[in-house]
Amino acid sequence: MADPPHFTAIPQILSPTKAYTGAVKVIEAGADEIYCGVRTPGLEEFELYRGASTDIQTYDEFRRVTEHAHKHGVEVFVTINQPFIIDSMEDTMAKHIRNCVEAGADSLIVGDLGMLQLVKKVAPDTKLCASTYLAAMNRESVDFLRRAGFSRVVLERHVPFEQIPEIVGDSGVEVEVFVHGSGCSNVNVNCYFYHYKFPAMDQGYLTIDGVKFPCSLPYEVYDRGDEGAKLGTFPIVDAYTFCSLCKLPDLIRTGVYGLKIEGRGINEEYQASTTRLYRESLDMLQRGDEESFIEKLESIKDTFVPLPQTLPLTNLRELCCEQERCYYAPAFHAPYKERLNWQTWTKLQCKLLLVQP
Repeated sequence: MADPPHFTAIPQILSPTKAYTGAVKVIEAGADEIYCGVRTPGLEEFELYRGASTDIQTYDEFRRVTEHAHKHGVEVFVTINQPFIIDSMEDTMAKHIRNCVEAGADSLIVGDLGMLQLVKKVAPDTKLCASTYLAAMNRESVDFLRRAGFSRVVLERHVPFEQIPEIVGDSGVEVEVFVHGSGCSNVNVNCYFYHYKFPAMDQGYLTIDGVKFPCSLPYEVYDRGDEGAKLGTFPIVDAYTFCSLCKLPDLIRTGVYGLKIEGRGINEEYQASTTRLYRESLDMLQRGDEESFIEKLESIKDTFVPLPQTLPLTNLRELCCEQERCYYAPAFHAPYKERLNWQTWTKLQCKLLLVQP
């Protein structure tokens, strides 16, 4: 019998980190590349993400990260995710970009075309990665970003799976896709919900390392067309964890260059365990053990804890599989526009009562 076919081109795993200790853990767990933010003095809360709490806090610590990563053959990507650039920010951002590059950044992830112009002026020889905030969703947008100077493009989460091979094709850039972490009900570039704060968030039930996710909180929902009837209370904008393990063989076949794990704001144990899960899965597929991988999936679904917290949906099967919460679900490519189904939301509430002090 002939040997099973091997996957010859295995994508890179990009893992998140927000500290030197976390970087050490994800590299040990098998990350090929890591990505992070670095605190920008004077602009700590002005970012297209969750603020300074998700960033490496000093340039000295960031230098330690790059030195350790390079020693292990791992490249470091830095997010330059300010939503726009204005004259009063330019000097601060130019200094920040320069400090990151001098400390060893291999590539800069840019989420705004105005910021791109500053980056090219300050660090013309540094590799550029187009953030998902630039909303690349088709061949034309990827080609535009290539011509703008990007060597890598992160596809928007809502791109249908069947379109990925066509986009990768002869794009002339490295194409990166999300495989694990929070989903989103919006196209990233159109959502600023992360930056909207209101008192009820302080009572939010979902907390990870002190970071509250407003799009995961339960809201009272009313029907405007039926005299304002209340429909219930549930997380209508819903950004829970999504997974792509079942689609790994197909993702490899698309030719994508990188598989990105979301979660800069989550703790180090989650970052490392998720990295290890995808590393072991990719290694198994590279050896040609696709049948064994498929068999092992069932065990993984029941044993892998998807979030390092008290959220009582305790494994991938409950949190992802039962909800069809796959980044690349075949029937509907953006299932995270749907809220948790009624049965699971009820299960979640019952379990929450059991863990209340």
